[in-house]
Amino acid sequence: MAFLFWILSSFGIIPVLMFDGYLALVYLLGVVLIQMIYAMTCKQDVADTLRYFPANMLFMLRVMIQALRVKRKGSYLWKGRDIYS
Repeated sequence: MAFLFWILSSFGIIPVLMFDGYLALVYLLGVVLIQMIYAMTCKQDVADTLRYFPANMLFMLRVMIQALRVKRKGSYLWKGRDIYS
C-alpha cells in the first residue's frame, strides 16, 4: 500500500498530463494544498515543506526498500536485540 501511495504521489502527474493539461494544474494544486495542510497541522514551515517534498519522497522510498529487505531477511538486530516480529 505504501508503494502505491509513493508511486501515485511521485508519478501521478504523468497520466494526468497525458489526459488533460488543465487537470494537471488542478492535480498540482491539490498536491501543494495537501502539503500545505500537512505543514500547518504539524506546525512546520510551509515553504520548507514544499521545498523538501521531492527529498521526502526519496527518503520514503528508501525506508520502504529497507523495510522490504528486513522482511525478506526475517530478522533485524538493533542494539544487539532481534526486534523483527
